[in-house]
Amino acid sequence: MLSAALLLAASPVAADDYPAKQVLQSFATACSGIENMAVAQASAAAAGWEGYEASRDSMLGRLLAMGRAEIAKDPKTEYILGGTYQKTVADRSLHLVLTRVVDETVSANGCRIYDFAAKRSLTVAELEGWTVRPPNATEAPAAGLIRHIWNPGLKPGHVEMNISFTAKDSELSGNIPVTGLMFSAQSLEINGQ
Repeated sequence: MLSAALLLAASPVAADDYPAKQVLQSFATACSGIENMAVAQASAAAAGWEGYEASRDSMLGRLLAMGRAEIAKDPKTEYILGGTYQKTVADRSLHLVLTRVVDETVSANGCRIYDFAAKRSLTVAELEGWTVRPPNATEAPAAGLIRHIWNPGLKPGHVEMNISFTAKDSELSGNIPVTGLMFSAQSLEINGQ
């Protein structure tokens, strides 16, 4: 468990420079129905998310290619892209990705929202004010990365919710093509049940 000092250092005092409440609400609206891909796609469209085709050299395009390549290493696993979308929320350019990964035993649906240009993590106070419960875990697995994890996630039917921030100078920036904030909700079902 991280010390209080590390949490404060990793989650700076909220400034009026990031519309946390609006972005978190957009995340909740887009990702609450992730247990059913058709519902998630309809929810995204109803909430004003527009279809978006990421260029290969964009941060989102590189991230999607990396995910596909990782899944392709296991021939018994299927990766299904449920859609990529974009939306401007309180002057923030956000990207939404819906995915489904199926193997012999489980099917996992994922909903992720990215704010690649975010300059800071959300504070614990901002997150707890929205979730009304603290994260089950807060991790700083590498310099410049902080991850808050809730189990269960957004809804009791969700296996996990994850809100993370990766700084531009993070130790991971050379390995994973992502910076800024990522909001993630995931559901899981055992195949054949």
